[in-house]
Amino acid sequence: MLQAVLSTFPMFVCLFWFITIIMDKKKVTKARKLLAVFMFASFLVFFSHAYYFNRGTALFNVVESLYSLSSLLVYPLFFLYIAELTGTRITPARQLLAVLPSCLLFIIIFVVFFLMSPLEQSAYKQFIIEGRKISQLSGMAGLQAVIFRLSRLIYILQIVPIVLISKKNIERYQNELENFYSFTEDRSLWWAKNMLYVMMLTSVMSAVFSLIGRAAFGTSLWILLIPSMIFTILLYMVGYVGYHQRFTARDFENDIRKTEKITVKQTNDDYNLKDRLVHLMNRDMIYTREDLRITDVASLLGSNRTYVSQVVNQDFGISFSQFINSYRITYAKKLLIDPASKHLSIKGIGEMAGFSNEASFFRVFKKETGQSPAVWRSSVMQSR
Repeated sequence: MLQAVLSTFPMFVCLFWFITIIMDKKKVTKARKLLAVFMFASFLVFFSHAYYFNRGTALFNVVESLYSLSSLLVYPLFFLYIAELTGTRITPARQLLAVLPSCLLFIIIFVVFFLMSPLEQSAYKQFIIEGRKISQLSGMAGLQAVIFRLSRLIYILQIVPIVLISKKNIERYQNELENFYSFTEDRSLWWAKNMLYVMMLTSVMSAVFSLIGRAAFGTSLWILLIPSMIFTILLYMVGYVGYHQRFTARDFENDIRKTEKITVKQTNDDYNLKDRLVHLMNRDMIYTREDLRITDVASLLGSNRTYVSQVVNQDFGISFSQFINSYRITYAKKLLIDPASKHLSIKGIGEMAGFSNEASFFRVFKKETGQSPAVWRSSVMQSR
C-alpha cells in the first residue's frame, strides 16, 4: 500500500505545476508553454510507474506505450524550453528532429503491442513486471523487449549532447546579460544550468531503475522511497523556479531595442574611452543608480554599448556587471566605516551604493570580501 502511495508523489507534483502554469494568464509565453508540456510529459512518465505500483493491468499496453513516448520526450522538451529562455534560434525542422525519435518509437511500440497474441502480451508483462529475461521471450514479445531496451539506450544517449548544448546556450546568454545589466539576479538562468546537472544524474538513475525492473522496487519500501523523493524534489524545484522565471530572452531583446532607438556616435575627446569611463565613474558615481545598464553608460560617454563593452571586457578583464559592482562595493565599504553613516542600516548602505535589494548586496559583498557587510565592518573597526 505504501509503495502505491509513494509512487504517486512525483506524478502529483508534475500535475500540480502543469495545472498551475496553464491556469496562470498573467504572462503566457512560449517558454511557459514548453515548461507546461515538459511537466505533462513527466506526469505521464510517473503515471505509468504509479499505474504499475497500484496493480493496474487493464490498460497495460496503452500505459507502456505512453511511458516510452513521454520518457523520451522529457529531455528534448527541456532542451527546447532552455533554448526559448536563452533566445537560441532553432528551426522548425530541428525542433521536429528533437522529438522525432520518441514519436517513432511510440508508434512502433504501439503497433507491436497490437500485433501481439494474448500469450505474447502475458509474457511481455512478466518481462516488465517480474524482470523476466529477454532470452525467455519469443516472437513479438521478444521484439518488443528489444525495442524497450533500445528506447532506454536512446534515453541515455540523448542526455549528454542535450546537457552540453543547453549548458553552452545558458553560458552564452548569461554572459550577454552580465554585459548589459548591472543587476542580473532576477534575470539569471544559472539555476537552469545547475538543474541540468541534477537532471542528468537523476535521468541516469532513472534509466538504471528501468533496466533493473520495477519489480525490484515493489519488494522494499526504502528502495522505492529514495528515487520517489529524489524525483519529487527535483520536479518541484524545476516547476517552482521555472514558474517564477518571468524574464526571458524576448524581454532582453525588447530592452535592447528600447535603449538603442537613439543611436549615438562616438565623439572625439582628449581622453580615450577607457579613461573617460573611469572618470565618469569617479566623478558622477553613476554606479549608484539601481539597475544601471551599459547603454546608459554609453549614452553618457557619447559612445555605444559595443565600444564600452569591449573596453570593460578587454581592458578590465571583467563583465559590465562585475565592473559596476566593484565600484559599488568600494563605495559601500567607505560608508560602512564612515562615522557619519552609523545611523544607516546595512540595507540602507546597500541601496545608497546602488544595489536594488539587501540580498543582492549581501551576496556580492560576500563574494568580493569573503565576509558579510556587518562582519567586515566589525573586523575593520576592531583592527583600528
